Amino acid sequence: MRTPLRVLVVEDSEDDAALLIRTLHKGGYEPTWEQVETAATMSAALEDEAWDLVISDYVLPQFSALDALQLLRERQLDLPFFVVSGHISEETAAAAMKAGARDYLMKNNLTRLVPAIERELRDARDRHVRREDTDHFRTLLENSLDLIIVLSTDGIIQYTSRSSERMLGYPSDTLAGESIFTYVHEEDADALRDTLAQTFAQPGISDTIKFRLRSATEEWHVLEASSITLPEKGQPLRAIVNARDVTEHEAQSAALKHQSLHDALTGLPNRALFNESFTDALHLAQEKGRRLTLLYIDLDRFREINDTFGYRWGDVILQQVAPRLQGALRKSDTLGRLNGDEFVVLLPSVGDMAGATRLARRMLQVLEAPFLVEGHKVTVGASIGVVFFPDNGADVETLMRRADMTMHLAKEAGSGYAFYTQEQEDRYNPNRLVLISDLRQAIEQEQLLLYYQPKADIASKVVSQVEALIRWQHPQQGLIPPDRFIPLAEQTGLIRSISRWTLNEGIRQCHMWRQNGVELHVAVNLSMRDLQDAQLPRTIAGLLESWGVPPTSLEVEITETAIAADMESTLKTLSELRAMGVSVAIDDFGTGYSSLALLRRLPLNTLKVDKSFVQGLTTDENDAAIVRATIELGHNLGLKIVAEGVEDQATWDALAALGCDIVQGYLLSRPIPPSDLTKWLYESPWGKKTRAASPERARQRA
Repeated sequence: MRTPLRVLVVEDSEDDAALLIRTLHKGGYEPTWEQVETAATMSAALEDEAWDLVISDYVLPQFSALDALQLLRERQLDLPFFVVSGHISEETAAAAMKAGARDYLMKNNLTRLVPAIERELRDARDRHVRREDTDHFRTLLENSLDLIIVLSTDGIIQYTSRSSERMLGYPSDTLAGESIFTYVHEEDADALRDTLAQTFAQPGISDTIKFRLRSATEEWHVLEASSITLPEKGQPLRAIVNARDVTEHEAQSAALKHQSLHDALTGLPNRALFNESFTDALHLAQEKGRRLTLLYIDLDRFREINDTFGYRWGDVILQQVAPRLQGALRKSDTLGRLNGDEFVVLLPSVGDMAGATRLARRMLQVLEAPFLVEGHKVTVGASIGVVFFPDNGADVETLMRRADMTMHLAKEAGSGYAFYTQEQEDRYNPNRLVLISDLRQAIEQEQLLLYYQPKADIASKVVSQVEALIRWQHPQQGLIPPDRFIPLAEQTGLIRSISRWTLNEGIRQCHMWRQNGVELHVAVNLSMRDLQDAQLPRTIAGLLESWGVPPTSLEVEITETAIAADMESTLKTLSELRAMGVSVAIDDFGTGYSSLALLRRLPLNTLKVDKSFVQGLTTDENDAAIVRATIELGHNLGLKIVAEGVEDQATWDALAALGCDIVQGYLLSRPIPPSDLTKWLYESPWGKKTRAASPERARQRA
């Protein structure tokens, strides 16, 4: 069966045309053909029919093979074209082939015609398939959501898909001929060059990269791209870059990363980011042999603000604290918020105590001005712990822990800031931690005891008061004095439970003495944390009412450092107690931070002169001057003066001469259990006077 073939014959000789058709018949074809010999007739034939090939004489009276080839080019027709001529030179044949002819043959020798046609028809089919594939590929490129860029080996853009206009604002034809590096961010250019070099060095292997490309609006778009070479036969090596705009995704990722590494309330680095920066700074300092400083900052009275006004006020204050602290630092310093009201500052260029002191004082100074919350002025202070690398530790965990520890000591002392010392570490040894655990059980298992030390009125020599002093009867270690466990209770927060137990036990014992006809006022020591408890006055009022003891029978003793730690809260609490009728005394006066202005503001009844001055009264002129001045100051303010640590008669007499009101010390008695105190009242000369005075005081009260 013959193969159909549509042939357009460009020939002015009918005999020559018939010869061509007979040759095709012999070759197994069934040709459908038309003979044309002018441009007009060829154009008409091309319009009327779809042809498989063209066979043309080289020269016709009004037409030529070159003219026929031009018509095909104008119509963008890819048809196999054969030149068949009676005589043709090599120059003529070359011109025909250059113009697009597939082959040339002599009319007197057509033996190669059929094989040449079979070859060219096969190639034409292959070209058609490739063209269709190319068209499909181009359609995919043009309609792709991704940006497709074709690059030469030197980075010149040869093609961009239409998505370049949607994605970057550039029409697809405007970028051709430009270097892609004209639009790439300078920080990403080297990485892109390396990727493209690797792509061209390994044809067919895909490489990926992320880089920034400038848009028509001068904005940087982040592109995530893959590049691969598609080598084409006879064509220079080119790279196809398939890029996706991930700018929004990158922004979201950056935002999520920022959120994970920054405090949402203040925008400061959180613990994770600060520790990461701290670790890097430590490595650099270690390599360079440098020192650096860490400040651990905790706000004072912040819990009281949250308890009183709510967490919303606390958040507003924290948002104002952060920029104040940040404004006091240099660009090289790092400020972070750990949690709650705790901040940390890394000072990579400060390594000495003088520099750290200046920064710590600056931190405290910027917090002095009141904070404005909903039209109200709120004052907030801070306590700062200072540590140095490498002196106080070589790793983040150790330095942070020691800075935290030092900050709490500064808060207890009311000193504003403190530097780490080795003595502080001793407070946190394993034995001490075990003691803390035992202390929790001591409260529950009633291992705490109160000892009482009498106070005598100098003028009447009558004991009218006692101070309640706590002891711990440890099941293994025996009787533990307060200086070993009260600091632990302060640091762990157990002090409030211990203070409440002490108040209840002291008031209960006062009730028992009153039941037995003995009138003794009881003084109980309160801590800094107790004074920060807004419920303390209500708690004391409830205990007094429960035991039927009048408020005038109770005195609370506080230290100067406890007052300084939280002045406003202390004033409020003490004023409420004083209004109830409870007496207020400053203990260990002269060892803390009191000023005349402070004493005038406090609702006090009593000043207790510290024993360190009293015991040197008769031997040291400076101590004598301090005691004399304190007594005069107290009396001028209308306060009673109690001298602690009186151990001999000479000191008693000297105090009496100075006008001191009350004495306390071993001259009268050591602190003793309540049962021993009752016996003492019956046996000692001081106690006998007390018992004799008690009925008279009872009658006066009645």
